[in-house]
Amino acid sequence: MNALPVPTVSMPTNKQRLTLNLPPELYEALEACATRANRTLANQATIALEEFLLKTGDLTAPVKLALQGRPRKKAGKTSSENAKQASEDSEP
Repeated sequence: MNALPVPTVSMPTNKQRLTLNLPPELYEALEACATRANRTLANQATIALEEFLLKTGDLTAPVKLALQGRPRKKAGKTSSENAKQASEDSEP
């Protein structure tokens, strides 16, 4: 049986998109920073860029970000942790 295609929903936005090619070290550092701040990678990059531009004087006032990004989902248990929990629950 063929699956029906799932329609995608595009949310209207006035934000500009930018594609970046980052060295692995920079990407990993940004990802770690975003995780610690409970932000998406894109939101953390936006905040870091804004802070840099404010510091250099190229941006004169903070930009009001409409949304600070969606909070990252908390990491769930791994399958081995789930199996361990299930075995502990089944013990008498």
